[in-house]
Amino acid sequence: MEEFKSFADGKPVHVEIFDFDQPVTADLVWSWNKATITGKANVDGKTINVKAKLTFKGDKACATNKGEKPTCHTIYIDGNKFYEVRDDMKVHATSTVG
Repeated sequence: MEEFKSFADGKPVHVEIFDFDQPVTADLVWSWNKATITGKANVDGKTINVKAKLTFKGDKACATNKGEKPTCHTIYIDGNKFYEVRDDMKVHATSTVG
């Protein structure tokens, strides 16, 4: 997680999410100081505000939206991208930093 923190903390991140029922892209900022993931997402053509609590569970990064349970993924870094991978080894999202 330390590598991921230095890689993405406070930087703009463009995210493409693959495992939702509709197409989702987002422009987010992961902040360890504020323990938040914030920004805007495009969900099937509609723009929504994102503000999720950021936590860590072992070697996984977790996001918790208001009123929901945490969603945790293993993070893999490759160049200027990182991949959020579910426990079943399917990619939840691909994110580009910068």
